Amino acid sequence: MTCSDIIDFKGMALKVRNLTIDDNGGKISWSQVRQVLVKAYDPSAIHIKTCYDGQPQRLDLNRRKRVSGGGEAPSMELLKGISKPGIPELKKRDMLALCNSGQIAASYRAFYESLPIGGEADDSATQD
Repeated sequence: MTCSDIIDFKGMALKVRNLTIDDNGGKISWSQVRQVLVKAYDPSAIHIKTCYDGQPQRLDLNRRKRVSGGGEAPSMELLKGISKPGIPELKKRDMLALCNSGQIAASYRAFYESLPIGGEADDSATQD
């Protein structure tokens, strides 16, 4: 798993308009839901089953509860959750010094050189 596998669903969840009424006007009882399906050809809807037999109920996430003049459905884009974290410059320098002194195998040097600089230094190592 890498940083690109982490997705931020919070922004998308704030745009959801409907979680209670299916396309047929029936109320969804979330305590009875047994299966939730998301289909690639229908990304703005979820299909819910309350029992394992039969057809799922379709729940349109962009549907408004009340009809109130127009308005376009918001785009539901998945955003990256985090970017590649960095390490403090002093820590990177220390790790490279350990590689140079031979205490860390030379095969790991490329990894430590590729780490981005960023983040905050933690003071726990300096406190005694």
